[in-house]
Amino acid sequence: MEKMKKILTIALILLCLFMIGCGKEEKQEEGKEEIPEKEQSYESVGNESEDALQVLLTNQTGLEITGMSVKSSQEAEYPANMLRGGQTVSPDEKVMFYYTVEEKKEEPEAPAQNEGDGILSDAVVNITYSLQVTCADGTILEATLFPIEDMSEAALCYEEEVLYLTYKSKTDESQVSTKEAEAVAVYNKKVAVSVAEQIQQLGEVTLESEEAIRAARAAYDSLPEEVKPQVQNVEELLVKEYQLEELRQQAIAQWEAEQQAAQKAAEEQAAQRAAEEAARQQQAAQQQQGNGNANGGGYQDDVGQRTDGCLDDVVINEYD
Repeated sequence: MEKMKKILTIALILLCLFMIGCGKEEKQEEGKEEIPEKEQSYESVGNESEDALQVLLTNQTGLEITGMSVKSSQEAEYPANMLRGGQTVSPDEKVMFYYTVEEKKEEPEAPAQNEGDGILSDAVVNITYSLQVTCADGTILEATLFPIEDMSEAALCYEEEVLYLTYKSKTDESQVSTKEAEAVAVYNKKVAVSVAEQIQQLGEVTLESEEAIRAARAAYDSLPEEVKPQVQNVEELLVKEYQLEELRQQAIAQWEAEQQAAQKAAEEQAAQRAAEEAARQQQAAQQQQGNGNANGGGYQDDVGQRTDGCLDDVVINEYD
């Protein structure tokens, strides 16, 4: 009996110790829940709204940014600066970037290919976005690829005169860098600027301008189709080509007129020479006829010598 009491006492003690330990663990867990986790706050760029996309953007360009603007492919110019007055984004600073995308518009319906087949084109315009950055020293940089719909966190980088992005894609969670594509875009832009300058330097059009105009046309035609729209003065090239063609046509017309005039003058001179020769021959014939009449009409041989006074005509004195 005593032994049983001791066993029960030990069991009760162990149970109490277990209950006390559990209580302490619960209090510790409760204590952890009561301490709220402090959230990181960032400066915002753009207007926050329910429809706005947001990207945690890190400035890894090494430059102080004083202006940022996003342009869709449906816009001709960049909108106003998205940074507030006096706001800057320092190197390595993170900002929460907000942007509300435009509603995608449908292209106008195209006529059916065949009457009655009801086939219409309802293609949706594929809108892309580009980012313009203004630096503290006034330099303006452009990232032609700003896929804001596909990224939640990104880094803005600048190397070798190329502004580009690195980010994790929402689509397939792959790591993406736009550096290579942006390098191509920078090169194409330089080429387009060079062609535009070549067109601008054509000056007043003369017939001697043909070689320079043809060279400018060849330079423009050699550009990739997606780069040609960047040459904004191509209309000037078309005007100069038209002016050159007009001058060429005028020169051809003038040359033909001169050739016709020269041919007419040559024909008139030939006709005049022929008339003069005919008149000379007529005059010579008349003169010869007059000489013959004056000499008694003697015989004239083929060489124009008269036979008057030959021995046959001499009368011999019969008394000699």
